[in-house]
Amino acid sequence: KRRDKVSTVENIISEEVPIIEATMKRLDAEPLVKDVFTNADSLRIKELQKALQMLGETDEERIRIIDDLTKAVVESIVSTPMNNLRKASEQGNPDLLDIASKLFVYKKKE
Repeated sequence: KRRDKVSTVENIISEEVPIIEATMKRLDAEPLVKDVFTNADSLRIKELQKALQMLGETDEERIRIIDDLTKAVVESIVSTPMNNLRKASEQGNPDLLDIASKLFVYKKKE
């Protein structure tokens, strides 16, 4: 009985450890991913405000629609590369993380 329990626990551990390790590796990418999304959204807001000013748009419903549109565009452009970066990090590919950090001029905060 006790040996069966030990065997069961060992099986659980052997199944869960790789999952935890992959999650920990994936976390390495999160500061860069967050930074990229934050910078993209800041740029989106800046350009949205300029466009609304040029259009002279004051209708709240139209502003909301344009705001939602710009959010969707930024999200669709940034999401796939960032998800791929997360996957690469999860699979233990730090080279891609280094390259992406250089491409996005990301400086790791200590």
